[in-house]
This record gives sequence, C-alpha cells and structure tokens, in this order.
Amino acid sequence: MAFTSKDDINILQPSDSAVVGAGTGNDVYILALDRLSAGQQVQISDAQGNNSLQLIGGLTISSSIVAANAVQLTLSNGAVVTVLGADSFSYEIGGNPLTKTAGTVQNYTAFATSTLGVSSVPTSGTVQGTKNVTVSSTVTGTGSSVLQLQLMDTHSLAAGTGPLKDNPYNGFRFAVNGKMVTVSSSAIDNALTYVELKTAIETAVKAVPELANFTVSLGSQFTVFDTLGTTLQGTTITLTSTKGEVVTTPTGSGWVAPGAVLPNSGLHTNMSTVIGDTGTSTSTGTGTSTSTNFHTSVTGVDSASLLTTQSSIVKALNGGEKWSSTSLTYSFDTTRPADYTGVQVNSAANGNLTTGWQPLSATLSTLSSEILSSIDKLVQLSFTQVSANGDMRFSQLPTSGSVAAFAYFPGTTPSYSGDVFIDTGIDSTTLGAGGYGQKTITHEIGHALGLKHPFKDGVTLPTADDNRVNTVMSYTDYQNQVPVFTSSGSSANVDYQQIYPDRFMVYDIAALQAIYGADSTTQTGNNTYQYGTSPFYASIWDAGGTDTLDLSTTTASDTVDLTPGRYSSINTRSVSTQAQEQKQTFASQGKTGFDSWIDSVYSQQPSTIYTGTHNLGIAYGAIIENVITGSAADTVTDNKVDNDIKTSAGNDLIYLGAGGHDTIDGGAGTDSVSLALTKSQVTYTSEAGGLIRLVGTTFAADLYNVEKLVFTDQTVTLA
Repeated sequence: MAFTSKDDINILQPSDSAVVGAGTGNDVYILALDRLSAGQQVQISDAQGNNSLQLIGGLTISSSIVAANAVQLTLSNGAVVTVLGADSFSYEIGGNPLTKTAGTVQNYTAFATSTLGVSSVPTSGTVQGTKNVTVSSTVTGTGSSVLQLQLMDTHSLAAGTGPLKDNPYNGFRFAVNGKMVTVSSSAIDNALTYVELKTAIETAVKAVPELANFTVSLGSQFTVFDTLGTTLQGTTITLTSTKGEVVTTPTGSGWVAPGAVLPNSGLHTNMSTVIGDTGTSTSTGTGTSTSTNFHTSVTGVDSASLLTTQSSIVKALNGGEKWSSTSLTYSFDTTRPADYTGVQVNSAANGNLTTGWQPLSATLSTLSSEILSSIDKLVQLSFTQVSANGDMRFSQLPTSGSVAAFAYFPGTTPSYSGDVFIDTGIDSTTLGAGGYGQKTITHEIGHALGLKHPFKDGVTLPTADDNRVNTVMSYTDYQNQVPVFTSSGSSANVDYQQIYPDRFMVYDIAALQAIYGADSTTQTGNNTYQYGTSPFYASIWDAGGTDTLDLSTTTASDTVDLTPGRYSSINTRSVSTQAQEQKQTFASQGKTGFDSWIDSVYSQQPSTIYTGTHNLGIAYGAIIENVITGSAADTVTDNKVDNDIKTSAGNDLIYLGAGGHDTIDGGAGTDSVSLALTKSQVTYTSEAGGLIRLVGTTFAADLYNVEKLVFTDQTVTLA
C-alpha cells in the first residue's frame, strides 16, 4: 500500500511487507480476515501521530499475547499481526469503515482486558489472552447501549413551579438496531417531576416489543440557564439496553408532541446516545458540525439554534406584517410628503402628520443610517438611501404625552406604511451610545420592520422576560441607572447616567431573523469582541470564523455563557459593592460624613441600579469559540464546539460538558472545572507539561492550571 505524510487509512492485505508503518499523520490500520493470507505475518510499527487499529466485525482472534507495549494477534486463518507501541494505539472494535459502521473505541488497557480477556496489562513479560475471541458485528461496548434524555421547562422551574410544568411532549423517537421506535403515553405529557417522568417512560417502554431488553433509570444531573442566566438543574432520564443493541438517533428522532405542539422558549430538550463506556457520542440536531475524538466545530451559522416563527419569543414580537422585498430604500425627505395630508394620528401633538412636520435633523439622520446598517448585517435585508419617497421615510413631528416617537408597520398600503416619526423636541443629550434616543430610534425601526410590543396583541412574553435587556421593543427598563457622584466642599450630589440597549438585543435579532432570514455573509472572519469596565448593553451576531470574547481588561467578576441565545454578565459589581467603593473614594479624598447618604442612594431603588448583570447576549445561531476573562473571580460555561478558555487571576469556575474538545488555562488563583456528572462517568489523566486530560461520554478537555474537579458526587483536588 502507498503511504503519505497525512492521515492514512490502511487495509492490511497479502501484498504488505512484513513490517508496515505509515509514518507521520494519525493513521488507521484495518484488520479484516478476508484480506489476509493464511499464515501471513505482519508487524505494525508506527510511533508517529495518534494511530488506531480497527478490528472488523466478524473477525476471530484464535489467540493473543499481551505485553506492556506490544500485542500479537493470531487470527483464525493462522495470520499473525503484531503491533509495536501498542499502548499508544487506540482500538476500534467491531463495525466496518467501508460501510461507515462505527465500532466501539477502546484504549490499550480496555482492549487487552475487555476484548482479549486478560486480567491486566503486565508491566513486564507477557500474558495469554482468551482463545477464540470473535469480534461482534454490532457495537456492544461493555454490553450496553444508552439513550440519554433531557427535558426542562426553565420558565416554570425558575418560578419555583416545577421543571416539567408546561411540558408539551408525550413521547420520543429513536432507533434500535436501525429500526425506529416510538415511546409515548399521556403519562409522559402529564409528568410534573423527574421521578414521575421516569415512571411514565418505564411503563411506556414495556409496551414496545423492540425495547424488551431496556431498563429506565434516573441518570446524572444536567445544568441549563433560563433567559436571564439563572442556573437551573434537571435530571437526565437514561434508557439502557442490557443486551447490547445499538441505539442511534437518525433523522426523525427526538421528542414528539400530540397535535405537533411546538416547544416554547422556556423548554430545554436534548437526546443523545452513549455507546458503551469509551466516549463515543452523537446527538440529535440540524447544525453543521463535525467531530473527531470529540473535536467539534460549526461552519457558518449554527442553524440548529436559530428560532423559527413558531417560537413563543418570535410570536411575542412578530406583528404579522413584513416587507415583501429584501431590497428596501429609505429617505430623509426634505419636504413633507403629499400623502401625509389629512392623516390623523393620536401620537402627534396636533393629531395629524402635517402640523409641525420637520425634516429629520442631520444627527438623527446619521444615527438612523447607522442603525439600518447594523440591521443589514443581521438579516437578509439591504437598505439603500434615496433622496425622497423611500420605502421607509424618516421625519420629525411634535408628539403628545410621553410619546418620544412612533412608526407604522411595513407594507404598501397605506402609503405611509413603514414610515418613522421622531419627536421634534428629542433631547440631544440622549443620542450618544447607550442613550435613550438611540434606543428609541432602534425601537421605531423595529416597528417599521414588523416587530410589535412584547406585552400586547396576541402572544406576549412572560413578565420576567419582558424587559429591554431581552428586547428593545419592551417598555420595561432593566438596571439602567448609573449613579454619578460629585462633591464640593462639605456638600455632595448624585446624578444618574441612564444606560439602554441602543441596538437590537437577542430576542429582537431572533424575531427579525425568523421573519426575514439570518444574514450568513457578515462577521464570518476570526473576530474578537472586546468589553471592559464601561457600562453597556449589547448582543453579538457572528456568522462564522473562530471568534474570541476578550474581557481581559475587566476588573470585576465576569459570568460568561457561550451558549447561543444566552446572556453573560460582564464586569459585575453588586449594589452593596458600589456603595462601599464610593465610600472609600470619598474617604480617600478626605470627605467624611457621607456614608449614610451614600447607602440611601443605593438602597432607595436597588433594582434600578446598573450592576453589569445580563449585559451581553450571544444571538441564537451565533457561535463564539473562545473567551479570555479578566482579573477577578470569573465563571465560564462552554458551548458545543471546541472552546479555548483562558481565565486570569482569581478563583475561577469553568462549567464543561456541552461538547467538543476544550482547552482550559485557569491562570493564577485556585480554579475549578465543574461537570454535571459523577466522578465515575469521567476519566482524567495527568500528562507531561502539567496537562490534565479529561474525557467524558460526549466531550473532552485539556486542562492547565486547574486545581479542582467538581463532580456531582464529590470534589477532587488535583496535584
């Protein structure tokens, strides 16, 4: 056979020389009885790369000899295969790569003990394996195949009313030995606790003949977050075949609901298979991902996490009207459009679109163009400015009451559909970044694109989710006051800087992308997103590349969640911390007697004070791979792809297990990695250079400068 310097797949055959070695690359050697001659002897010698030996299903090993770093296999036709450096190889048992049938992957110790039948790998000398071992044609692992189910109603659990309160599902589908089966019952739909759900599934399983060999049990805990980042824990339901049937989740697998009821925004669902106990996993979903030894990446947009028009979040923001064209024009008309004559509107101070009409100011025109440009990067819409009579026309009118602006839904009828009107008296001081003015313009453009208020007209958001952190279409503020203290002589004063999201947030982006389609052509490079100590509210849309969230300049705690659709809290400072810091500032300036007053400033309306909580969202469909945190005690949660997570000083906590092959550098401090698994469900080894290699059933991680592993049943301190 011909070898290259890359990864080679080598089917051992009669033409091979006595010594075979592919050299550099991660090479695979395939051992099939019908490809080797009777009595043929082949020695595999390959010390470069991560190599593996595949034993095709049906192969019979008549005898074996096991040494510390070598193994000799005598096949049923008398052919002899010797592997030098056997302890550095992995072994795939069963399956057939030619038919794309996977086997069970074992390390050398597992191969020697589980497959060849020796009690242990000797440190010196040799031992004989069990005679006449036949490699199964199916994947048996340790004699069991496992299906793991996760289900949670995050809204209800966060409210203290149960993890399954609004569960819409009455069953699920998966495949056993290639045949689709369905497990369903009304009791599954009606279950309110995981114990009830386990009992209901167990009863339903007994009614399916193909599942006669399956047991049902409560598995490990899993961790998810609600829309505001609250940590919530559920219990995995585990189905296990006692006879080694092959469990898979092909297209069509997943949770099913009576009447095709779709999940709402408060649901977390997952279905994954774990074959044997050696770390090969697959999960349902439609994202574009690839994995090798748990290495996982997403190319472009993570379509599996995008919301549809059936999502309750989208329904709460979708006004039901949209532009039919994807190429829109906009204008800042310098003369009042003729079709405004006689149009009555309650939002205008004079009740019409004519009295007091003005062209949009230069500042407002620039801001409106900038906001439209940012939307162009989110959705499959393009905006072109024209001199007059654009699809969207911007102008100013005196407004009535507390109204700062108004707009019309999109369309062609009436003629002013999609037009935006800003109050003639808008405060110019609010037009900077994070100001009320920019938020207002973004809000009205949202209406002009078809978004409604989330608190009225049909489907609405839950009260807990109806705020401007989630959507600029809300009327409810969220921690938007930043106290600014000044002093002169013996007196002191406090003013309040107001911080608002001035661009669309996670829910807004999700709704617009569900209506118009996500833009997959922007932000496709290797982008770095930097945030520091200044107050802000923002959301990230990214359509590709290997991206980094850089928080290295933050000095207060960061709580980062890389999961699409989740919020992070950057440079968080509690209300009490801010009060104490201000007291210390005044004390350092020699100003005394202000402590009680400072306490009163922060205690009067503590819920309105900006703390940095939930200030950064990652849009649904966006994958951020890497993160660098600041100097305080930080918390990071990984996502399903390969993540590179670097924490600095401080006692940091990293949650792992979402998937991929992560690299963690804890830096200074006492750092912990937390897993929603028991210690027995994870293997970890110490390797050269201070590396701790961590392997679970669906993920792996390389750990540096990590002092503790936190499992659900115990905490391990690393040397």
